[in-house]
Amino acid sequence: MTQDVFYTERWNDITRRPALGHEWLDVDTASGRYHSNTGIDVVDAADRDTQGVPRPRWVLGIGTSGRVRASFYTPAHSLWRQIDYDWTEGRLWRWITVDYTYPNDTDTFTEDEAVLDVQAEVRPDGTGDLAVVDRSTTPMRRLVTEFVGMARDTYWIDVPEFGNWAGLANPGPSAYEVAGRNAAVHAS
Repeated sequence: MTQDVFYTERWNDITRRPALGHEWLDVDTASGRYHSNTGIDVVDAADRDTQGVPRPRWVLGIGTSGRVRASFYTPAHSLWRQIDYDWTEGRLWRWITVDYTYPNDTDTFTEDEAVLDVQAEVRPDGTGDLAVVDRSTTPMRRLVTEFVGMARDTYWIDVPEFGNWAGLANPGPSAYEVAGRNAAVHAS
């Protein structure tokens, strides 16, 4: 992957900088942390403001347990998709996918301001559930459905070599698609 990235031990989503008490890491330090499984955050820095602060399209939180959280942002810096990968059988399993829909695409919103949350959880045995929370109605509506028989081979990815973030930085299918549904399904 040829785009610019920054590394830190802990990313602050609000300031778009390392969290208080943390700094940007150089590539060698970040690589060492990645290979020793001590955790890093990988921040897309292809687009930056006039002060050089990243306006990331995505951020990867690579934890000490081998789990990875991939977060994807709108141009206004609202979280629109989050994917949790679990370290299973020596590979990464796309475990949980959450999509957030906001009142508009131009303002910055927090996840609790989303009008619709769609979360799919798929387990390695092919079972899972889809939860849809519709906050645009009063009272709020929540619909949970379970599913079985999902294709197991669809949700695995190999653990990437340091610096090859393309697989994790790809938002891939929506939560509806991960659950084998189409986006026409709504909470009721």
